[in-house]
Amino acid sequence: MEKIYNTKEAAAELEIGVARMLQLIHSGRMGEVMLKSGGFLITESQLEMVRDRKPGRPGWVGKRKGE
Repeated sequence: MEKIYNTKEAAAELEIGVARMLQLIHSGRMGEVMLKSGGFLITESQLEMVRDRKPGRPGWVGKRKGE
Protein backbone atom coordinates (compact mmCIF):
# COMPACT_ATOMS: atom_id res chain seq x y z
CA MET A 1 0.00 0.00 0.00
CA GLU A 2 1.23 3.45 -0.93
CA LYS A 3 2.24 5.83 1.86
CA ILE A 4 0.05 8.92 2.33
CA TYR A 5 1.36 12.23 3.69
CA ASN A 6 -0.34 15.35 4.96
CA THR A 7 0.87 18.73 3.66
CA LYS A 8 3.45 19.28 6.41
CA GLU A 9 4.89 15.76 6.10
CA ALA A 10 5.08 16.01 2.31
CA ALA A 11 6.88 19.37 2.53
CA ALA A 12 9.40 17.88 4.96
CA GLU A 13 9.92 14.87 2.66
CA LEU A 14 10.73 17.22 -0.26
CA GLU A 15 12.75 19.57 1.98
CA ILE A 16 10.60 22.58 1.10
CA GLY A 17 8.32 24.84 3.09
CA VAL A 18 4.62 24.25 3.58
CA ALA A 19 3.82 27.39 1.56
CA ARG A 20 5.80 26.04 -1.44
CA MET A 21 4.06 22.69 -1.04
CA LEU A 22 0.69 24.44 -1.27
CA GLN A 23 1.88 26.30 -4.39
CA LEU A 24 2.75 22.99 -6.06
CA ILE A 25 -0.66 21.57 -5.13
CA HIS A 26 -2.61 24.60 -6.35
CA SER A 27 -0.61 24.83 -9.58
CA GLY A 28 -1.74 21.31 -10.52
CA ARG A 29 1.81 19.92 -10.82
CA MET A 30 0.97 17.10 -8.44
CA GLY A 31 -2.15 15.85 -10.17
CA GLU A 32 -5.30 15.18 -8.16
CA VAL A 33 -4.78 15.67 -4.43
CA MET A 34 -7.23 14.26 -1.90
CA LEU A 35 -8.85 16.72 0.52
CA LYS A 36 -9.07 15.88 4.21
CA SER A 37 -11.38 18.31 6.06
CA GLY A 38 -9.55 21.50 5.15
CA GLY A 39 -6.17 19.90 4.40
CA PHE A 40 -4.59 17.80 1.69
CA LEU A 41 -3.45 14.19 1.52
CA ILE A 42 -0.59 13.45 -0.88
CA THR A 43 0.53 10.01 -2.01
CA GLU A 44 4.12 8.86 -2.50
CA SER A 45 3.63 8.71 -6.29
CA GLN A 46 2.48 12.35 -6.30
CA LEU A 47 5.64 13.35 -4.44
CA GLU A 48 7.70 11.56 -7.09
CA MET A 49 6.05 13.77 -9.75
CA VAL A 50 7.75 16.85 -8.31
CA ARG A 51 10.74 15.39 -6.44
CA ASP A 52 13.20 16.00 -9.31
CA ARG A 53 11.93 19.47 -10.14
CA LYS A 54 14.43 22.19 -10.94
CA PRO A 55 14.69 24.50 -7.89
CA GLY A 56 14.45 28.27 -8.08
CA ARG A 57 13.10 30.63 -10.66
CA PRO A 58 13.39 30.00 -14.39
CA GLY A 59 16.24 31.82 -16.13
CA TRP A 60 15.82 35.08 -18.02
CA VAL A 61 14.92 34.51 -21.68
CA GLY A 62 14.84 38.00 -23.20
CA LYS A 63 17.41 40.76 -23.50
CA ARG A 64 18.43 42.64 -20.38
CA LYS A 65 18.81 46.40 -20.23
CA GLY A 66 22.15 47.58 -21.57
CA GLU A 67 22.89 44.46 -23.66
